[in-house]
Order: sequence, then C-alpha cells, then structure tokens
Amino acid sequence: MTVEMDELRTTRFVCVCPPKELHDGARRGRTEEIRAQLANMGFDGDARLFLGDGGGLAVSSGSELFDDGKVVVAFCGELTNKEALLQKLLPDDDQAVADQMKEDNVAAKLIGKLYEQLGEHPQGLVGKLRGTYTFIIFDIEQVRMFAARDYSGPTPLYQSRLADGTTVLSNYMTQECDADSEVPVGHYVYGARRCSFPLPES
Repeated sequence: MTVEMDELRTTRFVCVCPPKELHDGARRGRTEEIRAQLANMGFDGDARLFLGDGGGLAVSSGSELFDDGKVVVAFCGELTNKEALLQKLLPDDDQAVADQMKEDNVAAKLIGKLYEQLGEHPQGLVGKLRGTYTFIIFDIEQVRMFAARDYSGPTPLYQSRLADGTTVLSNYMTQECDADSEVPVGHYVYGARRCSFPLPES
C-alpha cells in the first residue's frame, strides 16, 4: 500500500530532551516541565504522550506507533522491505512473518526491534531500511533520541537546540524548529549529533 502525501503530513511528532545532568536526581521532577514544553509545541489532548524525567515524546493520534514500555517509535511513511526484514528477524517461522505483515504498525515495530538488537550502535539501523520515511525513536530507559529521514525526504525532520541546552526533534515546524533547522535528506540524528547515512546494506 502506498502512503498518500496527505497522510504523511498529518502524522506529527515532537521530542524534547533536556541536557543530562551529572546526577540522575537532578532530572527528577521534570516531567511536568517537559509536558508543558510539548503542549507549547502545538499538541492537544488527542496526542499520545510518553514522558520521563529525562525527556518526552508527543505523537499525533492515528500515527504508526510502537511502544513496549522501554522504547517508543513514531513512524511516518512506508518501508518497502518489511517482509525481508521480518524474514531475517523470524527466519524459521513463515507463518509468523505472514501474521506480522497483516498488522497495522509493522514498520514501527520492526524499527523498534532492530534498535533493541543493535544496542549501542543504532546508526546501523538506517542501512537496513528501504523506503520513504521519517521516524523517531525515544529510548525512555536510556533517555536518548534517534531520528532519521530517508534520501527522498518527502517528509521533513527538524533539529534544534534551545538556550538551556534542550534538544528538540520534530517532523513539522514549530517556534523552536524553523526552516533553518531542517535536517538534510539522507541524514540521521543521534542525541545532538547529525550524520549522513552509512552505505546501504546489500
């Protein structure tokens, strides 16, 4: 199924991550502050919020989403190699692959599982994906963000850094993320770093 451009534009996400402190205790009690930051970026009561003392993610209702309590993935677009990726994850179970392909959030789920497999090297994830997409991963336990925009780039990705050191990532323009903060196509953002994609896997 091809994802229409109107659908791509209505899938919105924004993630904020204040600077990490030397002591975990310094981040405690910031949940309401993070909630207020997200509310100021245009999300209403229909949004899904994922909050922690070290960051937060807001995702528009109806978005393709994966959430296992530790990692949240918001995905916008289409993966053209979903079945091949599932066969690698489930090499001995054709029925499980077929069942997974019928699920609504299969792309977000695949990205979440690949991220968990790659551990400390999530940048290897983008080399495994084929398609048209923008996505963000919010790791609640590790308090880190990973986002990517494919080479064709029909949906944008923005990255900015506020005066207090807070990193903001979104796929739509806000007061904090304007046209000057747009991430180029074929790039990913890991924490505050912006890098071009590695060579794709064959």
